[in-house]
Amino acid sequence: MAASVSGRSRRDPIPWALFVSGLAVIISTAVPGIGSLRLGLALPSLLVFGLVIWGRRVPRGMFGPFDLMVLLVGLAMLVSSLWAENPEEAIRSSVWVAMSLSAFFAFRFLLAAVGLRVGAAILGWAGGIVLIAYLVSIGVSRIMDVPWPATWWMVDRGSTRFTGLASGPGPLAVCLAIFLFSALVGWKAWSSAQIGMLVGSLVVILASRSRTGLLGVLFLGTLFLVSSVGGAYGQSIRRRLLGTVGCILLVGCGLGLAGFWGWLGSDVATKLASFIDDSSRFRLWGFGLGIFMDNPMAGLGLGQVQQAFEAGDVIPGLGAELGSKDLWLHNTYLEIGAGAGVIALLPVAWLVVLTLRNCWMATDPTAGYLLVGGIFTQFAFHSSLTTSLFALSLALLAEFVQTTPLVSAKSAHERIHHGDDDRRSSVNAMKKDIVI
Repeated sequence: MAASVSGRSRRDPIPWALFVSGLAVIISTAVPGIGSLRLGLALPSLLVFGLVIWGRRVPRGMFGPFDLMVLLVGLAMLVSSLWAENPEEAIRSSVWVAMSLSAFFAFRFLLAAVGLRVGAAILGWAGGIVLIAYLVSIGVSRIMDVPWPATWWMVDRGSTRFTGLASGPGPLAVCLAIFLFSALVGWKAWSSAQIGMLVGSLVVILASRSRTGLLGVLFLGTLFLVSSVGGAYGQSIRRRLLGTVGCILLVGCGLGLAGFWGWLGSDVATKLASFIDDSSRFRLWGFGLGIFMDNPMAGLGLGQVQQAFEAGDVIPGLGAELGSKDLWLHNTYLEIGAGAGVIALLPVAWLVVLTLRNCWMATDPTAGYLLVGGIFTQFAFHSSLTTSLFALSLALLAEFVQTTPLVSAKSAHERIHHGDDDRRSSVNAMKKDIVI
């Protein structure tokens, strides 16, 4: 019997389809222009379509409130193309949004079929294989003092930066973060492998010189370590530790804002304002926020934000150097708000509420902490709306949100039955004492 079950599991195409789709997401980051990740968007959809045609049924629990909100966000983005000033760009962007939605539901199909833990573990192995290749490249390059292979490195402002298969350090950082927290969630029984993945990702991020990527990996590592330490003492201790980390982060942000507004003295305010003015990412955020404030309800229209870079001249010379299509707001929330306005941000806000609520309900919230911390922070620092990275991240969150109530209900059911069994045992013991 055991051999037949093992044979069936080896013949199951779902894990292999998820593994290949994960590799496709990593490889697709090599396509120039982060909005054109074709392979990672198309391949999962084609694989799932083939599985359905082959006779594979749609797994239970695939559709829920989270999936509905993602669909509403996509529809709002598509509808915003109706008032776009550049129809050609709007049509092109509509195709990528539709493909992103298709890839999201394809990943949902695969993850719902195997479960969050198994699915995250499979994605972690896909990322781990590529990470080993990255570490070998970095090690050989350091020993030979020559970038090897040359296509995995780039020269940016006089410094050599590692990019791997990605088109730049930014996509590399997002991709590493997604597969890192997949490994941390799925490899629960292999703590040494989790630490190895965390340390390896840190080495690659340091070689890429990505500041936001470094902050993301350190943030995920802090969540993982605090949650693991807290788990040894119970859920209440874990929440207190994570609450303390959250308070420290809030205080740090508060001090930064206070310095910006001059509450900590003119010198601090001047230095912080100079830092923001010199930072291209802050200037891009300010530009996107200005577009949203000018068009708060409906946005500028799908695909029109990139066109506005040419006229806006946010960073002098950068638009002419890279071209408008390679300039992004480096913030997925701003990308959605500037493109489609409040009508698209409302379901996004509900996605956040659903995820945080289910993270609080989870009997083992470590997965929620890692997914929420990793995905939401990456969305805050990078534009990934029409990419396979966006589709995969949302699918992981959706699977977590969909399965958390089931796990909580099952745990409550088990506690009730255990309580009933304990009461029956005590009553039987009392009866025996009375008889004696």
